[in-house]
Amino acid sequence: MAKKQTVSVISGMNGFIGTHLARYLYDKGHKVARIPRELLIDPIGLKRFMDEANPDYVFHLATAGNIYNEHPDDEIFVSNVFDPYNLLATMRERKFKGFVNFSSSSVNLFPTIYSTTKLCGEKLAEVVALKYNKPIVSVRPFTVYGVLDRKEHLI
Repeated sequence: MAKKQTVSVISGMNGFIGTHLARYLYDKGHKVARIPRELLIDPIGLKRFMDEANPDYVFHLATAGNIYNEHPDDEIFVSNVFDPYNLLATMRERKFKGFVNFSSSSVNLFPTIYSTTKLCGEKLAEVVALKYNKPIVSVRPFTVYGVLDRKEHLI
């Protein structure tokens, strides 16, 4: 019997980290699928997507607000609170090997709508991990930049 190919799904796959992560996972033999951004606010569509993908790993990178004044506060709130909530709610009854929620080192700085909503996303991930005994972690990258990054990120 052939070994099942590892399936990883990524929200925010078109972003800087997501692009590199997708390439890395693909090179490691994973089947990689992009979670369409519009599904993050559509629980029914997101459930259908996850039913079809049946992922082993979920990487949540989609965000808004990481570039100062690029997005209105309402969009930042939806992206950084509602989107992770919907994704976590979709995964809480499923079996999977790992869920990585990408937060931000900004949660350690002066409070902004961005940093506060990213912290909310972390706490939602923590609650689902504990309540449903799921392998979910949040990471806080610090000023990530490099090849293919947007020029707005350069110092």
